Amino acid sequence: MNPAIFAGVLVALLASSTRGKQPSRAPFSTGSVVAVLIWSILGPAFLFEVGTVIESLIRGEYRTALIALGFAVATAIVLFPWPIARTFLIPRGRVKASWAITRLSFWVWSGDVRGGALIAASWAAIRHAQRGHELDPTLVAWIERRRDAKPLSSGARWQLGGAGIVASGLLAEARGDRASARRLLGSALELAAPTRPKSAVTLAAEWLCAEAMERGAWREVEFLARTAPVRTRRLRLFGSIAARLTGIAPLPGDLRLRWQWLIAPNRRVTIELIRRALATPATASERASDERRRAEPPTLPDAEPLESALLLHSFMLACDPELLDRDDLARLGVAWDRALEDPQLERRLLERGLALGTHERECSPSQLAELVRDDLLALVRAAGLELGSLSESSELLAKAARRLHAELLDDIEITANALEARVKAKRELPAIDEWQTFLALREQYAAAVAVGGLELRRLAFQEVHGPVCALAVWLWNERSERALGNAMFHWLLAEAVVVDDAEAVRLQERNVDCGV
Repeated sequence: MNPAIFAGVLVALLASSTRGKQPSRAPFSTGSVVAVLIWSILGPAFLFEVGTVIESLIRGEYRTALIALGFAVATAIVLFPWPIARTFLIPRGRVKASWAITRLSFWVWSGDVRGGALIAASWAAIRHAQRGHELDPTLVAWIERRRDAKPLSSGARWQLGGAGIVASGLLAEARGDRASARRLLGSALELAAPTRPKSAVTLAAEWLCAEAMERGAWREVEFLARTAPVRTRRLRLFGSIAARLTGIAPLPGDLRLRWQWLIAPNRRVTIELIRRALATPATASERASDERRRAEPPTLPDAEPLESALLLHSFMLACDPELLDRDDLARLGVAWDRALEDPQLERRLLERGLALGTHERECSPSQLAELVRDDLLALVRAAGLELGSLSESSELLAKAARRLHAELLDDIEITANALEARVKAKRELPAIDEWQTFLALREQYAAAVAVGGLELRRLAFQEVHGPVCALAVWLWNERSERALGNAMFHWLLAEAVVVDDAEAVRLQERNVDCGV
């Protein structure tokens, strides 16, 4: 019997013997044990087969060499499935072949072989699309069916883990949905360590860095590379290049940059990046500050409140929102307070309307206030500032803050109530859709608290805590999606600590202690 066939039978027997059993708490997973057994049996056999091929060629026994080569290839597929898939199949866009071969990768994907196969198939789908071929919807559906199918047996207590989420992110990239890909791949890094294989986390972190570099978001690259849960040579290089370009301490020296580039893979691809980083002086922080320095705001005339407010308003709209700070927007708010309180405002609006040839005022003072308030809210959002602190300096900004708080809370309440109703009705979605529902609510929550401050954060947390907790408990207790439920518990606990909700902290601490 071919040793490769024997190993396949052995793997099937081991898989069937673990069906229906709880996972072992031993430091080595079932996949690692299977990999060790396969190598113990097939390693010597592979060396013998290669030796037979060489010896037969030397003797001129080509028929024997061809037979031995066939056995060696079959054995190599079992021994080196992931290198074969990554080197030959994935770059050529062979989706199904990549999935099938990676199902044998018990060493690299020992924590989640099924998830690793999904990653290989999704990665191959990206390469298939990049080679100029139209992505077949039936191929995408084929991958999704295997992702959403309930496994017959599993060595893990969870079903969809970090590898499955990374595969879904890559599949979104293959479909051209870059925003979903970024969201899913970033969220995979947040799962508990046992539920996300190191290879999946590495792939996600490196993809996120590469995508951020493509957008020119070097600060994001620096943060991702230096905070990723894995440390690879490529990530260290990315982090050092980004730190040098942005001036974020600690700044790497030239020698360190060259050394990291030399030991990192794909040096031809990164040669231009390292040249650019080396050309940037070590005092990059001062250079970056000089580059980002904008022109000084105009001097406002005291006699014309409306003209002054319009002049400052147009200046702020022309600026890069990232360069605006709290003082800039507070000054604009005060300028508009003066303009809107001017008893001559209605007459000035009428004069402007006549000057523009409309023979009537441009708009009423109340309409002008609405337009200005909308512009101010857009500037606050774009600048990433907290509206609560700004409202102390301007009546207009205070009114805008109250209006925005109400709108944001209403939106969060609608979304949270819809989630709570669905969970109570037990209307089940595929695990990846449940996770994306949570991510969408969390993004909505984060966007609200970014401009609303701690006060809004406390109110918003009261809205989302119950529905998200109910979803996480449902996933953990009844659907065996413990990786997803545990990640949601961790997020709720972190938010409960921030808003100082003692009761929620105690509840989520108990939930987090359940583990995965």
